Amino acid sequence: MARFEATTSDEVGRVRVALAGECDLEVREELTAALLAAVHRSPVVVVDLGGLDFLDSSGVHGLITAHRAAKESGRRLFVVNPTGAVATVLDLTGVGALLSPPPKPGPGSSPPPKPGPGSSPPPKPGPGVSPPASNGRG
Repeated sequence: MARFEATTSDEVGRVRVALAGECDLEVREELTAALLAAVHRSPVVVVDLGGLDFLDSSGVHGLITAHRAAKESGRRLFVVNPTGAVATVLDLTGVGALLSPPPKPGPGSSPPPKPGPGSSPPPKPGPGVSPPASNGRG
């Protein structure tokens, strides 16, 4: 039997689900149930993968299922602290980028301006700009 644990804790404005051990087919239902319960409790769910040693496609499926449920209800789910093979699986599948938290602004930085009414689109190339050169092949 695989060693797996999902520990849920309430934090200000979010729920944290800390995963530990091995997440595979044997524990898929437990993982999915823990994540969906967290999604229904809070507008933001942070899944801490720092204690996870193994993650297979069943675990990835559980993360995606919870992400979709969060998105459909206007909520958010992020993963943090993936390491080793777990980070590799998330990177190879693209799930790491999909579920990464938004970047934190640094000291003295401000968010990029949002285009609003009256803003103009980027300039188009004017006359005198020639098209890319052809290599002569049709």
